[in-house]
Amino acid sequence: MRPYLVGRDQEIDTVAKILARSTKQNVLLLGEAGVGKSTIIQALALRSLNGLTISAIRYKRFLQLDLTSLLSSADQGEVEQRTKDLLTEAERAGNIVLVIPDIAYLVGAGEGVVKNDLSGLFLQALEGNRIQVIALTDHQGFTKYLQPRHSFVQNFETIEVVPATSEESIRVLEKIAPEIESRQKLTLTYEAIKAAVDLSSRYLPSKDLPGKAIDLL
Repeated sequence: MRPYLVGRDQEIDTVAKILARSTKQNVLLLGEAGVGKSTIIQALALRSLNGLTISAIRYKRFLQLDLTSLLSSADQGEVEQRTKDLLTEAERAGNIVLVIPDIAYLVGAGEGVVKNDLSGLFLQALEGNRIQVIALTDHQGFTKYLQPRHSFVQNFETIEVVPATSEESIRVLEKIAPEIESRQKLTLTYEAIKAAVDLSSRYLPSKDLPGKAIDLL
């Protein structure tokens, strides 16, 4: 599904300007699940691919780090070597923006994976401006795992991504609706779209708009 954005141009422009800096050129998008953090990155990556953003980041490659593959089924030494190899490849390429979908796992959060704190390895690359990173996390991950690592976090410019309003969410769903209608061979009425927003707001408190309304629709 293509990235559909309503009211996020300011966040996209801010991320682009930070990535275009010569120092502290990394971004931490802070917000709860469903708020649209990944969609902001997808939209910026598409603009970069088409040469429609700041010249310093045009035609950059936005690559998402698969943390599960990086961290699982390996001992500490192997995980650290994988990380060093990854950082070396990104640095040599010179045109990569590394997207880390839940950076709290990088510093030891989660279950079912080797709980290595790899922030030290990333810190060396970040402080030397050898790589660029867009990281995502929610408020719990930020407070519990990232805030205590001040030297690591200070390499990022934090952007708070607030939930969309009900009106904005309806507009997002209206943009998505034709794609769903074509794929599912059905027709979505305005009443169905509005109900998805209203009911998800009422019954799905663990996620934010517009994500939870898209899921429900």
